Amino acid sequence: MDRCHDDIPLVDTRVFGVILLNKLFQGEPFTVDFKNKLRRRLLGRRFQQQILDAQVALKNLGNRNYQTGEHNLLAPGYNPSINAYEFSVYSQNGEDGVILSLLSRVGVETRYIVEIGTEDGRECNSANLILNFGWRGCLFEANKKSSDSARAYFSDCLGANSDRVCLINATVSPDNINQLLRSHDVPVPIDVLSMDIDSYEYWVWKAIDYVIPRLVVIEYNASFGPERAVTIHTDLWRSRRRRGSNIITVLPSPRWSDSVNKRVMSCWGVKARGSTRFLCAGN
Repeated sequence: MDRCHDDIPLVDTRVFGVILLNKLFQGEPFTVDFKNKLRRRLLGRRFQQQILDAQVALKNLGNRNYQTGEHNLLAPGYNPSINAYEFSVYSQNGEDGVILSLLSRVGVETRYIVEIGTEDGRECNSANLILNFGWRGCLFEANKKSSDSARAYFSDCLGANSDRVCLINATVSPDNINQLLRSHDVPVPIDVLSMDIDSYEYWVWKAIDYVIPRLVVIEYNASFGPERAVTIHTDLWRSRRRRGSNIITVLPSPRWSDSVNKRVMSCWGVKARGSTRFLCAGN
């Protein structure tokens, strides 16, 4: 029996042919649940979820056009949730759409992004801006194999313009982040800072004093709820005892952004599924 990429066994298509014929002859309707189950079995659970996410994004597209183009339709004081703008081109869970929406509100200056935790470059928050909007960026990835893969991927996509991306194989920490940014000629004002380290994002963000971002996209842990201010102890990252998942390692609090390095950053929202927070400069 064949298997799809997420290890869900694929049932022989003849079995589903029999099921479909039985439903047709019995006059049974094809319910949404049955259609989704069929897609999961034939395409895999992960791909099925991507289809559902794309359907949600398309359903929101019409409303977004009217919300932005026909302001008289909006009730006074009403501002659509940032979750209505979620969609993915290269991002993992809708960050691409939210980033574009927020940048259209706060404006751009340098068209430069710093991303910490890029993996192989094919599913990250910087790729859409770099490949489809002509941005420049400095991208950090700790895993050498992933870093080499990302460098090759951007080089292949950008061709003669591959110098727009500086891809660094380095383990970023609160101790070295500013030196890394300086040594690679990152401009002081940048438009986007994105962090996905799965552990000590808070301490890296607190240590940064070299760049001034307009928009910060940072992974956090929503499992503890919206009120508790929780993060890992500094000894954990200093001793390199990584936990493997941010499920137990990081949770910035809602009031976190008001106190770090005296920056005035406002939390504009989080992803519908949690795990990513969006902070914008000013109020």
